[in-house]
Amino acid sequence: MVAITDGSLRHLESELSLNIIASISTSLIARKQGLASRMTATLIAEAAQSGSDLSALGMFEQGYSSRLGFGTGPYEHRV
Repeated sequence: MVAITDGSLRHLESELSLNIIASISTSLIARKQGLASRMTATLIAEAAQSGSDLSALGMFEQGYSSRLGFGTGPYEHRV
């Protein structure tokens, strides 16, 4: 199951449409088959084809989001 919702993001004077992948739930068997990744990628592509300007992925496991092209930004180290 992939839970998605629409939103918007304001940047300067522009309002951009936002497709939010809020959560992804799957069994271990489906995960090993890549089902969640394929379904998520398909939903992102469909949102882009429907005119969504941006997509956001709720952070739950960094390696997963990196495989789909989502970054978390650089880490900040302070001493």
